[in-house]
Amino acid sequence: MLAFIAYSRAVVVVANTLGDCRNKVLKLTGLAQIRRINLAQAQAASKDTASIQAALADTEKKLATNIAIVGFTSFLWMLGFVFCWD
Repeated sequence: MLAFIAYSRAVVVVANTLGDCRNKVLKLTGLAQIRRINLAQAQAASKDTASIQAALADTEKKLATNIAIVGFTSFLWMLGFVFCWD
């Protein structure tokens, strides 16, 4: 019984992490797109783009990290279902 409770808590933690990261990925994807648009507009107007490029690079780094977390968490979630059926 104790093992089942621990397993249930682990499944809840994995599910919450997966949901949180998916929301972050969605938010960061939109933010990266907005920054790409701002960069294109600044380049078209011949303005300094260093700060926009830095912000875009930071957003893309965070996005890549969160996508990796979603992939790993999805893998753990899949393993949870595999163990559940054994």
